[in-house]
Amino acid sequence: MPSSVDQWYVSVEIAGTDVDPEALTRILGVTPTHSSVGELQPVADRLGIPPRRYWILETRGNVAGNRLAEHLRWLGDWLADSSGVLRQLATDGHARILVYGSPDAWECDIAQDQHQRDRLGLPLSFVAFVKGDATVKFFLAEFREP
Repeated sequence: MPSSVDQWYVSVEIAGTDVDPEALTRILGVTPTHSSVGELQPVADRLGIPPRRYWILETRGNVAGNRLAEHLRWLGDWLADSSGVLRQLATDGHARILVYGSPDAWECDIAQDQHQRDRLGLPLSFVAFVKGDATVKFFLAEFREP
């Protein structure tokens, strides 16, 4: 059985074909948990699919438990000074907060959660994997407004 550290985690994901993970690391001053510069994928005789590049910082292994505000606070402590950059990336459709697990499994405090999310200035999305139904792989719900 996974520990609570692995069961509940949150990440800031910045992704897109024009995202430069190395430049983001310099600008944000934080080493990501995961990153990729992407590579062109050949498609038959075509030019290829544009690469998906990403920069991800996650709370897994750094914040225990299911209190959403604590996970958002940890991310905010690392990234709040860069919230202007993050807001622009969110406006461009590149940045968001991903919350892993069923929304009802998280302990929420609406005021604290919103305060911490405001520090980052990013939309909040829940990613919940559905077991037992082969037709449903995952569920994504995104919240831009409180």
